[in-house]
Amino acid sequence: MGERLIVTSAAYCDPEMQAEIGKLPPSFLPLGNKRLYEFQFELAKRCNFSMTLTLPKSYIIPEHDKKIMADLGIEVIALPDKVSMGQSALHVLNILGEYDEPIHILRGDTLFDWLPGDETDIISVATSKSSYRWTVISEGENCGLQFLPNTTVRSASSPRFQSSSQVVSGYYSFSRAALFLKSLEEAGEDFIGALSEYHKTQRLKLRILADWRNCGHLHTYFHSRTTIPTQRSFNEIQNDTKTVIKSSPDSEKMAAEVNWFDNLPERMRIYAPTFLGPDKNGTLKGYAIENLNLMTLSDLFVFGNLEGAIWDQIILACSRFLSDCQSYNSQDFDHRQPDNLYLGKTLKRLEEYQLQTGFDLDAELTLGGRALPPLREIAEVSASLIQKCQPSNVGIMHGDFCFSNVFFDFRSQSIKVIDPRGFITKGQPNLFGDTRYDVGKLHHSIVGFYDFIVAGRYKYSQHDDYNFDFSLMVTGETSTICSTFLQHSFGRYSGDDPTFNAMSVLLFLSMLPLHYDKPLRQKAFLANAARLFTSHVD
Repeated sequence: MGERLIVTSAAYCDPEMQAEIGKLPPSFLPLGNKRLYEFQFELAKRCNFSMTLTLPKSYIIPEHDKKIMADLGIEVIALPDKVSMGQSALHVLNILGEYDEPIHILRGDTLFDWLPGDETDIISVATSKSSYRWTVISEGENCGLQFLPNTTVRSASSPRFQSSSQVVSGYYSFSRAALFLKSLEEAGEDFIGALSEYHKTQRLKLRILADWRNCGHLHTYFHSRTTIPTQRSFNEIQNDTKTVIKSSPDSEKMAAEVNWFDNLPERMRIYAPTFLGPDKNGTLKGYAIENLNLMTLSDLFVFGNLEGAIWDQIILACSRFLSDCQSYNSQDFDHRQPDNLYLGKTLKRLEEYQLQTGFDLDAELTLGGRALPPLREIAEVSASLIQKCQPSNVGIMHGDFCFSNVFFDFRSQSIKVIDPRGFITKGQPNLFGDTRYDVGKLHHSIVGFYDFIVAGRYKYSQHDDYNFDFSLMVTGETSTICSTFLQHSFGRYSGDDPTFNAMSVLLFLSMLPLHYDKPLRQKAFLANAARLFTSHVD
């Protein structure tokens, strides 16, 4: 049968984390464009362990996550809400009935780069400078283990504790599952007490495991996020808890972004992280900004579980930013420039896609049994719904105002933006542009569900290259967020203006050649553009 890693995630995150992410089991926290349980599975796989995941019985697992866990072979056991770790372990051991096998347990809020899978009877430990309360552990005389649960490291200065005291970091391995089960029962289902009981018969060793990532507290969670690289297309990102350094071989692009941050009016700087200057070494390679230690809206939208009322505040904060951008204008800006962002750019990208894949831009399409025009015509009809940019449309333009580039600060109830486009015509950095474009990008994230597609949360099948079925794996709450956007105003523009749906169609089509390394995602973008296009003709 093989050995098993039990990941205990049957209690929800603490209230501090729920306020900013939503009510989630720890293993469902977002980390590096995935959920934590996906990294925990990879950890188990490297040790040739199967994985069992405990979850609160009241938690409704999203459809996409059910599919992922089924595909990975993760066994899920639902337990009563608010069970302790000891109760969780006791329930699972009795359900599994694998009393003669070694057993390995990992806390649901914990991740390591590596586990000593060939060792048993160990407790992982680490040092911590955090003021949070941990279980402090020390080896006393005659190899006895001494525990001080629920305490800060600084307060663990009791004479009975050695100066080498460390904190329990969340991984436990037992050679005798039956003995540990008995120890749990004798300790009254108290997990730490069971460790002491087990140690009386079978000695436990303390094992320092490097690269401990604790996601159980807001501060340690955000620190852990900085150690997992987030895939951001076309750029290289280096970060720590204080700064983020962005670099790219495209020096013109970097120059445009630097110019945008440098020239942002003082009143608008509340919407951006502190700009720490360009990174030069002969030529401009990139720049540094403050690390905000906040969640992107894409993480909150795809992986979070926030209530609709909070999303109302987030969309309102986006509206305030866009409205303030519209309050600036430039007499020197040629208002005809932004027109190049629409049909011309899209047709050029479609031709690149045709060269990459051989897709016929003039072949009629069928989506879910519904006949639709060819891609070229879809682009032309959509572009016809976007009026030419007028001087009144000119203002500060972020240019890539999508959820992955926007953070929400729950304390100030305001957003922060990163990764501005900074130009209309490449090689000509500019702070200004068509302010409608940013509303279109926001529509592309919310109504277009761009981040759901990037995260693989869709169903796609095809009968042939031009006849396909497509649906998004979204929840009722995310559909409500779409309705909120459509009912909202963003400065002088209304979210339900057909202009923005047309922009979303063009944005998805123009992205096709940029994702040539992910053919299925390309097909999903194409199908989603067709889905959005149907609202033009309904």
